[in-house]
Amino acid sequence: MIGGQFEQAAEAYRSALSLDPDYSLARTNLALALMGLNRFDEAQEVIKQGTARGLDASGFHNRLYLIATLKGDEEEAKRHVDWYAGKPDEYQMREIQGRAFAFAGQRRQASEAFEQAASMAQQRGLPAERIRILVNEANMNALFGQSQLAQKQMATVLKLMATEKVAPEDFQPSLIQQLDSPGVAWTLALCHDSAKAESLASGAGSKVSQRHFAAESLGSRDSSYA
Repeated sequence: MIGGQFEQAAEAYRSALSLDPDYSLARTNLALALMGLNRFDEAQEVIKQGTARGLDASGFHNRLYLIATLKGDEEEAKRHVDWYAGKPDEYQMREIQGRAFAFAGQRRQASEAFEQAASMAQQRGLPAERIRILVNEANMNALFGQSQLAQKQMATVLKLMATEKVAPEDFQPSLIQQLDSPGVAWTLALCHDSAKAESLASGAGSKVSQRHFAAESLGSRDSSYA
């Protein structure tokens, strides 16, 4: 869905659900594809059908939070935020809130939500997730014209990546990566730091090529490698 092929994705996930209606991941991704097509009521119905079957996936709640936010239903949005309280992936909901606040022009609330998300990820011993969230925040600020702030944030990110020995390919996909996937190099480019962006992108490309070669080599010796 990164390429924006929401119709094709929706069709594929509907096919998966026809084979297994209790496949929560297919249901949450179908809802996301429908959201990408601005078919929010249909997305809600897909999730409602899942809950009627006794399913209660984390992805249901972050999708419904986004829909409620887009519709301006604060009470419904809060209900889904509260569902995450105390759960291991609560930090991810804080990140989604940060993005929602940013797009609503609520900069202070966005900053607070991103800070909470990064702190929670760090407390869980997930340095790569913490850094990914910080990149996400810098990306939001760069997109909305806060270039100087984003540059400072990315300087912190690059230092953390070096200290924690974290590479861009170590980042986990975010909950909404299918809709957009801001990377370190792209964010640096938005901050008008093209030299670092190009250097980072070249390094990542080289590592991907090396990994692909290793996978092909392993595959030739072990047909079970995936």
